[in-house]
Amino acid sequence: MTQIVMSAIEESLPGQGTIASFKANGWYLDDLSITPINNLRGKPRRDACVAARENLAERIAEHKPLVIVSLMLGIREDVEAAMAIAGCNVRHINTPFPGMGQHKKFRDQMRPLWATLPRNGSRD
Repeated sequence: MTQIVMSAIEESLPGQGTIASFKANGWYLDDLSITPINNLRGKPRRDACVAARENLAERIAEHKPLVIVSLMLGIREDVEAAMAIAGCNVRHINTPFPGMGQHKKFRDQMRPLWATLPRNGSRD
């Protein structure tokens, strides 16, 4: 988990935004692509995101999440395509990535949502 993401999570989830609390709540972070694509731009990046859908779908099917929160508005279509491939129809929350000037938007969007997320594998 990057420092940018952890910092934004700590700000939006005061006192609980740590790796330990994520694990205790039954939450985990995953990437759209298991290989780094941050250095790609334009069509190569778009192609890499599309190519990553199938693998993400496999991980979604394996983990059976109760909700999915994706951190980057630009990957909404990719995450939803992976969810469809996996046959997963859970709630999907798409937030801005908390870097590149979007830290406050991420924090403000997530702060009220943390309480709505399932914890410890509950199926509420």
